[in-house]
Amino acid sequence: MIEKFLIRAEENGWRVETFFQKAVALPEDVIERYTVPKEYSEFLSNVKLCSNPSDTKWFLCADDYGQKSEDEFRWNEFEIISLEAAGDDAELKASIRAFWDVHFPFFMSVESGYEYYAIDIRDCSVVFGSEPEFEDVVTVARSFEEFLEGMFIEKSPQQWVLIEDEAENEAIWNEFNDLLGFAPDLYSEEECPFDFSKIGVPVSCYDISGISALDFEAQDEDCNYRMTEQIAILRSAFVDCMGADEYMYALDWQHSCFKFDPRVEAAYDRFMMYSNSPDSRAYYPDFHPNGDYFFFVAKDLSWGYLTHPWQRKVWFYGSKLTDLIKKHEGSLGFKAVNFPSHKMNFIDKIMAQLDAMSADDVVQSIGGDIYRNPGVRENLHKYPQFVRDIVSIIDLDTALSMDGDVLVNNIKDVPQMITALRNIRADVDADCLQRIRDAYQTNSDHEAIKEIADRSYDDMYFNTGHDIWSLLNAYVEKEKHKQ
Repeated sequence: MIEKFLIRAEENGWRVETFFQKAVALPEDVIERYTVPKEYSEFLSNVKLCSNPSDTKWFLCADDYGQKSEDEFRWNEFEIISLEAAGDDAELKASIRAFWDVHFPFFMSVESGYEYYAIDIRDCSVVFGSEPEFEDVVTVARSFEEFLEGMFIEKSPQQWVLIEDEAENEAIWNEFNDLLGFAPDLYSEEECPFDFSKIGVPVSCYDISGISALDFEAQDEDCNYRMTEQIAILRSAFVDCMGADEYMYALDWQHSCFKFDPRVEAAYDRFMMYSNSPDSRAYYPDFHPNGDYFFFVAKDLSWGYLTHPWQRKVWFYGSKLTDLIKKHEGSLGFKAVNFPSHKMNFIDKIMAQLDAMSADDVVQSIGGDIYRNPGVRENLHKYPQFVRDIVSIIDLDTALSMDGDVLVNNIKDVPQMITALRNIRADVDADCLQRIRDAYQTNSDHEAIKEIADRSYDDMYFNTGHDIWSLLNAYVEKEKHKQ
């Protein structure tokens, strides 16, 4: 076995030096700590050196276990790093030593971070570990011999690779949600659950209510695998867009997530089992929404195919993908529709039906939702001035009603409030607010500021009964016809 492995290693450009010794003399501290597995003892008796061409991956040989210099990698380098990181934590240090007492390192790599393989001397299995938690390992082979057999063997590409690591899964979803602003609405038949404003690429939307879901499902009614024309078109488009990427993502919201390679054509069932939870099924995402949100997206999320389970609509984004789908929309049965390319907030909805709303309806709608949706304020600059003025008047009225004073929590917003009052022709109130602001900016005497503010508030609509809402409605009615 060792001879065959060394031949493959040399064929792959590895540097190999061999010799033969009946017994290898390992340092005393190694022998006292470990019972070196027989399979690896045989390796050490035949191999003096085995490393990749760049010397960034290497097997630990007899001389390596005697290496004591701090200027070179020692055989127990990663244990030393962990112990140093533990500082004065005696309990943690004890657990680190206990781990390494039963894990005999035999292979090290610095090619893409610090990594290693070790033999678990309790059962002779091989484990893999890496920084930063060197003691957090996974079993990769049942024996050292099986480990050698697996090296240099090119693995066949897989069509579906289930992402079982929770941290990796969460990271993918966080990136997806941040980029596309995914916000599922459990009831809306109209809203777009995505915000494409950050991606800056073409987006197309299609109505799929007129097509058969069966045409997009990889299993027929008897659960037999099949490749339909529609699935073939979509997979081909994905392949054209992938370039050199080794996979794309297939995501099922709140369910399973996969790395997906559409270049691999092989039959598959409706689900696979989780390896870390043998009783749990991971269902493969379909190319048609059958009750779940299914997303097929690029590895870097630069393009993708997004489905909606009850709106019966799908979105494609990315220049190349949208062009490819447009050429085949007839064969796919997709009907192109105009659809908001972002999730509409309450102001978007108001603007979309502005002509059908009265001025008072507009004011009341904004007043009813502005405090329930604070995030909208970040984008108020994108809306017409009259919308910003409505918000400023509402903020002014709220401040006076709750605090009796705009200086308590709203001083930074006073200039916008003054502008809004001027725009609706409430000049007396604007002048009062201007005096309060001037006093605040030019006077350090708090009592003097309060005296000026109190006199000014006495002259404002809140205390005089002057109807600024009629002024606001008249202004809004005039402005909304300009939109």
